[in-house]
Amino acid sequence: MTDQPIIPVDNGGRDNLGRFASGPGNTGRPRNSRNVVSRATIKAVTDLFSEAVMVLKMRLAENDLNAAKIVLNIVLPKDRPIEFGEDISPATIEAALADGSITPQEAYAAAQSLEKLQSVRDFEDLQRRVEEMEQALADRRK
Repeated sequence: MTDQPIIPVDNGGRDNLGRFASGPGNTGRPRNSRNVVSRATIKAVTDLFSEAVMVLKMRLAENDLNAAKIVLNIVLPKDRPIEFGEDISPATIEAALADGSITPQEAYAAAQSLEKLQSVRDFEDLQRRVEEMEQALADRRK
């Protein structure tokens, strides 16, 4: 960073560092506004929606596998829920990975979730212990 002062200059609304200068004349873009290109694009896509659905239905009726893939990719969730039951542990995740019931990516996500949950439990335990110590100190002072 430079230590030189920022001096507003009449340079197309920019300061001496080339940034847009703030001030009464530079109010910026209104909140939640969209530019003309965005509005036109959204309208064009919206207008094509019913036609696209009709074409997709026709292709599905013709048993087009690509059309089926498109529909499944839109309808089905990206990640599937993984059920471990009541006992979830690193060993459970490892066993599910070993028997092929979950993918390595799913095992990684489950292990990360388990680690985060354990850190929350540890924090809550530490918080409870600190509160107990504070209470014990307060009782001693009485």
